Amino acid sequence: MGFFDRFTSRTRTAQDARVKYTPKQFLEFAQTLPEYQVLMQQTNQDCADMTVATIWGREAKRAFRNDFSQMVPSTLTYLRTVTAGYLNMEGQRIRNSVQHLDQLLMRAFANEAHSLFNNPGNQKDPQTYYALDTDSDVTRAAKWICKASNSMDENSTAILISVQRCIDTVLNRDLDLRDVATLERIHKGVVGSLPANMDILRPTPIGQNYTGVAGGTYLQEYASRQSRRLRTTIALPPHLAGENHRVRTPGQQQFVFVPQRMPNYNNNWANIGCYLHGAYIRAHGFADGNGRSVRTLFACTLIKSGMGFVAPSRAFETSLCGL
Repeated sequence: MGFFDRFTSRTRTAQDARVKYTPKQFLEFAQTLPEYQVLMQQTNQDCADMTVATIWGREAKRAFRNDFSQMVPSTLTYLRTVTAGYLNMEGQRIRNSVQHLDQLLMRAFANEAHSLFNNPGNQKDPQTYYALDTDSDVTRAAKWICKASNSMDENSTAILISVQRCIDTVLNRDLDLRDVATLERIHKGVVGSLPANMDILRPTPIGQNYTGVAGGTYLQEYASRQSRRLRTTIALPPHLAGENHRVRTPGQQQFVFVPQRMPNYNNNWANIGCYLHGAYIRAHGFADGNGRSVRTLFACTLIKSGMGFVAPSRAFETSLCGL
């Protein structure tokens, strides 16, 4: 059963029964559009169907006041134009995001974490998120996560405790931080479970660079697959041997030091974390709680790397996600 079948089964209401349209009917209409076919080929059917579901929740019900087959031509033309426009916009933003994620992966290969741990300008002052010198890495990380995600102030503790507990659980159970299922588990731990229905399916936002939930879900899975390309250690590319172990990062003029092997990086989790932080924030795959969930995952990667927790500055976070 595809996404739209699951969506339809969960979103029938008494109000739906009083009118003559159905979500399934709208899906069949959308599937006739070239923009739907392009989006499905670019991503997958679930992504295309979920995008149609967001359009249904935002636009289609306004037009479906009576039987679909009896719609006046002007209404049908309007609906076709709007649907095609949303599908095309979602596809374009997915393409832009995939290009950004590919560049971000190259930055991870070039030891992006080095610029975080060795450049104080990329680090956030601990005093700004109420961290103390005596705090553990987990506590410091939880304070930063809550402060950066606008989830607390110095007097709030409930959310802080839930984030600390979530970090401990992820690390103690040695969950694979590259698996998108781990991000989903973190999201439930720090935000809660949000069922997929028309009320929380965020549409492709106007004036923003990120996609809707449909494109975001696809990008999360894409990022999870890409992160597995980062090896246990980053070996120097053969063609760079004898070139002072330096590699140029995409879009930058300076060279970044890349050691042959990186001691204490423990499966290179810090670089994987930088990649997943930017990729998952860019994806914005949840209807709510993206920042808190992704920052929790990022903190887990830094702690697991064995290098200790360092809070990134807002500018450094922005450079990762490109938003």
